[in-house]
Amino acid sequence: MRKITRALTLCAALLWAASHSAEASCMLLGWSTGPNSQAQWTKASVEERGDTVTIHYDSNNGVMRGTIQGDGTLRGNWIEDKSKGGLFMFRKPQSGKAEGWWTYAGENKRYPMMVQACP
Repeated sequence: MRKITRALTLCAALLWAASHSAEASCMLLGWSTGPNSQAQWTKASVEERGDTVTIHYDSNNGVMRGTIQGDGTLRGNWIEDKSKGGLFMFRKPQSGKAEGWWTYAGENKRYPMMVQACP
C-alpha cells in the first residue's frame, strides 16, 4: 500500500501536462506500479508559474516540482514524507492527457503514470 501511495504522489506531476491554464483546480491523476497493475485515480491541484510546476495533495504530505523543458516535457522530482524520486511527463495534445513515468530515488525501474482534467 505504501508503494501505491508513493506512486500517487509522483503522478501528480502529470497534472501539469493536462492543464491549459496557469492554474488547474481539479485534475485526475493515475498511476500504476507495474505492467499487470490496474491504474488507480485520484484528484489533485496544480500550479504552473513560468516554467515551474508545483503539485500539492494530501497523500503523505506529497509535493512534486518540475521544470517544463524546451521540448515541452516535464522533468522533476517528488518527495513524500520519507520517500522521494524522479519523474518525467509528456503531453498528448490530441487526447488532452499526459503520460510518463516515475522512479524511486536510486532505482532505475520506471513506473507508468498519466493525467487528465476532471470531467
